Amino acid sequence: MEATVMKWGNSLAVRLPRQVAVEARLQQGDRIRIEVNDQGTVQIGRRFPTLDELVARITPRSPAYPMPIEVDRSIDAQSLVPHRHGTGKNLKTRWPPTGSN
Repeated sequence: MEATVMKWGNSLAVRLPRQVAVEARLQQGDRIRIEVNDQGTVQIGRRFPTLDELVARITPRSPAYPMPIEVDRSIDAQSLVPHRHGTGKNLKTRWPPTGSN
């Protein structure tokens, strides 16, 4: 896809075609990263906020994460551990170990 470089004030600008913005999931106001390699190729990409920027967005009205979850405590955890019986010296395992309460 091609686009034309235009003058915008004292700068130059490139208008992104709608399809490019949709595929890149860009919206008005999004910040992007611009890089130029040694051959003069310009690459743009989504700029993801730093941890400090994300923390700065937290307000007293921000939702608490992780959200509360319900835990089914009726399941016996020991029933979830598979029972393995092998013949090698270190392969004999069983949960709970013999002799434990």
